[in-house]
Amino acid sequence: MLAQIRSPFLEASHGSTSNIAPIAHEKFSDEALFEPLSTCDLHAPATTHGTFLDGDDEGLESLQEYEEYGYHPIHLGDTLGTPNRYRVIHKLGHGGFGTVWLCRDLQHSRPVLRGMAHQAALAMSFLHKQGICHGDFRPSNILVKLANLDQLSEDELISRIGKPYKAYVCTESGEDIPAFQPRYLTAPADMTCLGSEYLTDQICVIDLDGAYHVSSPPPNLGIPQPYQPPELLLELENPISMACDLWALGCTLFEIRQQIPLFYMIDDKDELLAEMFQFFGKPPQTLWDKWGARQDYFDKDGTWLGDQEFSLELAISNRSEDIATLQENMITSKAESALIVDLLHKLCRYQPEGRASATEASNHEWFKFKMNVI
Repeated sequence: MLAQIRSPFLEASHGSTSNIAPIAHEKFSDEALFEPLSTCDLHAPATTHGTFLDGDDEGLESLQEYEEYGYHPIHLGDTLGTPNRYRVIHKLGHGGFGTVWLCRDLQHSRPVLRGMAHQAALAMSFLHKQGICHGDFRPSNILVKLANLDQLSEDELISRIGKPYKAYVCTESGEDIPAFQPRYLTAPADMTCLGSEYLTDQICVIDLDGAYHVSSPPPNLGIPQPYQPPELLLELENPISMACDLWALGCTLFEIRQQIPLFYMIDDKDELLAEMFQFFGKPPQTLWDKWGARQDYFDKDGTWLGDQEFSLELAISNRSEDIATLQENMITSKAESALIVDLLHKLCRYQPEGRASATEASNHEWFKFKMNVI
């Protein structure tokens, strides 16, 4: 749920650089020593259409994605919908199949308040009751609805989230940009700058392009490893099922509440499995034997070989302390921690068929406690 934090770029820097030309041994006037060059003269690799970006590409989508039947070119100030209902104000981000924009609804606003974590469980419960698995259920695919922005003028809104940074598109040939490419790409806004007064607790689950019917699981899933269950990480036979969603739900609920991933800053699969088995105990022999690196982390009895053993309870406590300085209400009490641990142990059981259903998870006592306390 955390948005990426980045400093606003200064659009005034566009096209402001120059380069010093080589000095020969002949006499030159002062003017001849310096030859200003456009940033388009020295540029990143061009697309197959002969276009390239004149500017910093950090956080931007690939320009190559703008082609026929690809990304649709959108510019700040464009109006979308019928009849011109949404005016584009800023960029929110991009994914594998499209770009996401902050728009002013010129007709209506619909603020509704809900419990975010509870909604996540209810959303999955709804999908599963229809026989549909999400396939990529994680906080990055959960959006939070904004409230009260209609009370801000566009100038006030931009003053809070920063002026949009634009990286302009150039062509190597000097000819016009293809119609299927935009004149510039826009960096995402940092919506965390708005403050909590502009956020509701109503969520929207998105990115269903990886969804599948429970009777027809795909050969693989695109969900990142920190949200994958052990049977998928260890590539057991036929590992993809509704139970993968349930494990991901457990990771997601933890992250929504704690505002930090359950498996935090772990890129190596073996290190991920090691922490997973510390949290939830030694796995069944089928999983244990499949993990070739187990002897690097545990002895034959499943005892941790490191200096300090880590537990799920300790993870909740430590990570609560890490963010306590940010928000007092993020501190997790012992009573609530016990409920979180109980729910995670139900959703993250090693046996896929033993995991609590999304409906069972949505009825867990933790949600009642959370709503009464926070």
